[in-house]
Amino acid sequence: MTALLKMLVVRFGRNRLRLHTRVNQIKHSPIFKLQGVYSSKCVPGAIKVSENKYVLDSFGEYMCHSLDPSCEVVGKCVFATRDLSPGEELTIIHTPT
Repeated sequence: MTALLKMLVVRFGRNRLRLHTRVNQIKHSPIFKLQGVYSSKCVPGAIKVSENKYVLDSFGEYMCHSLDPSCEVVGKCVFATRDLSPGEELTIIHTPT
């Protein structure tokens, strides 16, 4: 958890808390691993990882949806979809439930 805190920061923006990177992230590099448990139900703050499979994670719940996401989730691992600079928001693609 301490290593993640050195790499990630939660900031308030546009009426909610959002997850940002503190360090440069290279395209396709792993940023962090979701630590929550799998669920078959979509609950507020859960990240969809596959069809009918969600993870509720203490950092992932602050990732907002975007039409131009900065991250993708594969299994429980979050990867950069492009090079990211410190301070950039970590977002994922919106997947309808």
